[in-house]
Amino acid sequence: MPGHITALTGSCVIIPCQFTCPWNYQPKEVVWYQYVSYGYPLVYSKNKPGGVIEKFRYKTELVGNATEKNCSLKIKDVHSTQNQEKIYVWIDPDVISYRDYKFYDTTVTLNVKDVVAPPEMSVTGEQTEGKTIKVYCTAVHTCPSSPPSLSFGDQQGSIQVSHTKEEMGQWRVTAEISWKAHDEDHGKMVSCTITHPGNRNATMRVALIVT
Repeated sequence: MPGHITALTGSCVIIPCQFTCPWNYQPKEVVWYQYVSYGYPLVYSKNKPGGVIEKFRYKTELVGNATEKNCSLKIKDVHSTQNQEKIYVWIDPDVISYRDYKFYDTTVTLNVKDVVAPPEMSVTGEQTEGKTIKVYCTAVHTCPSSPPSLSFGDQQGSIQVSHTKEEMGQWRVTAEISWKAHDEDHGKMVSCTITHPGNRNATMRVALIVT
């Protein structure tokens, strides 16, 4: 489980989490808590959803499975009030006490950002008249169930989009547009706009040099 994870307001984030049992024990329940100096405020509980604190209530769900030793948590509709919150997982809290294992010693801090980062762009292929130009646009995100979209404005061409999983709760979306270069493409600014849930967007541009 990462010590920190970054998420965009209005989007979702999945916190990857796995655990092992040092003895022959079959886990049944996964609960997440807010890390505080006193008490155990709920962040996620299947059995007590109404008892979850307000800033996380009805916004969390388990995407893992206790029997498979996967405790991954999804937070939907991330909000700025969750910024810098420390949370931690507890396996079978009604059975395993803090005397058995100090789950709260392993926390993850939420870094919630409000500004959309622009995508990265690159150009490959021969920028020569009659040859195929390929423009790539790529970005990382934390919400595979509602990934951001990438668009190339009014540029015409063949578009391919791919999605790949990276490490520590991140996914990557990549779009490629290709077309035959023409004289009028020289000096053209090709744009790529990333749009997240809630119509949150940012744009990057790259200039073409066609010879």
